[in-house]
Amino acid sequence: MQRRREALVDKGHAWRRADGAIRAPKDLVARMERQEIERVGKSLAAEKHAPFRMKDEGDRVSGVYTGTTNLVSGKYAVIENSYEFTLVPWRPVMDERLGRQISGVVRDSSVSWDFGRKLGLGIGM
Repeated sequence: MQRRREALVDKGHAWRRADGAIRAPKDLVARMERQEIERVGKSLAAEKHAPFRMKDEGDRVSGVYTGTTNLVSGKYAVIENSYEFTLVPWRPVMDERLGRQISGVVRDSSVSWDFGRKLGLGIGM
């Protein structure tokens, strides 16, 4: 545990107080997860030749669910649209929609998916 604490200090994720105690921000895990997602997203962007976009709380996610990737923090779904892609936390309910359009809103480090059909104006003949 001490080596882990020292590694966090060395990497700038935590700090050492004057009394020698090591402290870290309360959201350290969330920050590290975000960094991992950004690192993997940039790596995938080079492979896909498409820009990666990190989604934030309240952002809408819309695109084709094209697959998954495993990160230290868990399994993430790859959602692609015509000009970019993003990584969002994967859920088992998504698997039946592989290769199909999905949309949702990022909420509390998850996504509130809207899998229902949308009614809209059609073109009549």
